[in-house]
Amino acid sequence: MSVTPDDGFTVQANYLAENPANEAQNGLPQVRLHFDSSKLSLTLSGLSDRLTAAEIAPPSIQLDTEDFDNNPATDKYLLTITGKNFTSPSVLYKASVTNLTDLTSGSSKLTFTGVPADGQTFQGGSVTVNFTGNVPPIVPPIVPPIVPPIVPPIVPPILPPAPSGFELATRYTVGAGAGGSSAINVYDGNGSLVQSIDAFPGFTGGVRTATADVNNDGVDDYVVGTGPGAPTLVRVFDGKTGAVLFEVQPFESSFRGGVYVAAGDVNGDGFADFVISPDEGGGPRCRVFDGKSFAQIADFFGIDDPNFRGGARAAIADINGDGSGDILVSAGFKGGPRVAGFSGKSLASEPLKLFSDFFAFENTLRNGVFISGGDLDGDGFAELVAGGGPGGGPRVVAFDGADLANDALTTRANFFAGDVRNRGGVRVTVKNLDGDALGDIVVGAGTKAGSGVSTYLGKNIGADGTPPTEDSFNAFGDFPNGVFVG
Repeated sequence: MSVTPDDGFTVQANYLAENPANEAQNGLPQVRLHFDSSKLSLTLSGLSDRLTAAEIAPPSIQLDTEDFDNNPATDKYLLTITGKNFTSPSVLYKASVTNLTDLTSGSSKLTFTGVPADGQTFQGGSVTVNFTGNVPPIVPPIVPPIVPPIVPPIVPPILPPAPSGFELATRYTVGAGAGGSSAINVYDGNGSLVQSIDAFPGFTGGVRTATADVNNDGVDDYVVGTGPGAPTLVRVFDGKTGAVLFEVQPFESSFRGGVYVAAGDVNGDGFADFVISPDEGGGPRCRVFDGKSFAQIADFFGIDDPNFRGGARAAIADINGDGSGDILVSAGFKGGPRVAGFSGKSLASEPLKLFSDFFAFENTLRNGVFISGGDLDGDGFAELVAGGGPGGGPRVVAFDGADLANDALTTRANFFAGDVRNRGGVRVTVKNLDGDALGDIVVGAGTKAGSGVSTYLGKNIGADGTPPTEDSFNAFGDFPNGVFVG
């Protein structure tokens, strides 16, 4: 097929049964048309679906998790969930596609995939679109006369106040929960997919992630740990090259419960350090590694109960505003919503508590909490941000860092994030998505709640009410079992 610039054309998906005795089709969910959004435009208003009356959900255009053109940042797909009880042959849908105006040559491929109903098979297909058009005329450059330059006076720029402690990452990573692939997706502040790395090829126990500049080269790096199902393993990936900078098996080989990871500069040397804690079945132990040398900085129990075996979850944020990240620890599975904090500068000797332990949610809850931290209001003190644990709603609460450093609790935010019907809890992290001086909250769907990711800008977060959602998407398509953000 050949089209000229800004030209439109139609593609269609057909259903044809090869077995005459079994022509009736009972549903064909997830019929997808994959396309390159940098070259083609597809509008839902141009969709002609003969099965509209029997659809379960309306068609939608989503970011693609399958890379058909070696550029995952541009991949999108049209998803239609078709109806039931139709016969062969049928035209499932017709889609109107437009070649973008500024493309005068080249080609692009549209690919059909689908998931058949029980007892059926699916045979996909593809079509290549060639772009042809007139070669634009060569216009000689206009050479302006030489005029002495006017040198404006030098005025120093007005800069916003710097975020407290250490720079928050401008990227964030998302890993699938148990049963998913071991790939991590890396997104920039606009929610665009920057990179995808297979952290533990062949592993399906889920991955936990953290993002920070470990090697101090100006680009965020990725700390990734295994979920349950295998001896624990943590790797640090270079954000520039994707190469493994460091690898460690943090706990004994017999422990297969998985780990949590967090990253941030605890000693103020410009290299992000990272903390590793065990998941369910392990004690509330925190091992801290130096980002510059990868030597161990500290190894301690973050919750004052060495007999507890629900694991622990950690975060790094500058709660007391002294320029170094502090370590926040919450109880894991079957633990109460208990949170502790330790001064980052004290780790070289004996970890000193920043504030008295407290419960982030009602003390009757026994599913632990997910935890993060960052300066949401630009006052130089990072807020402590907690998300509900497994079995609870997607509630996010932030506590004012300046008051917390003085052993007082002041709620800075309290809202339900993402899908409010979710009862798998919610995973949280704080990043700088829009480049201002305020931290922004990223949340991931909990257990059995899909693969949704939602973001909320710090400038819109108040003590009361739900802030507007800045961005929302599914990181791993229709994967059902939650995601981890970091």
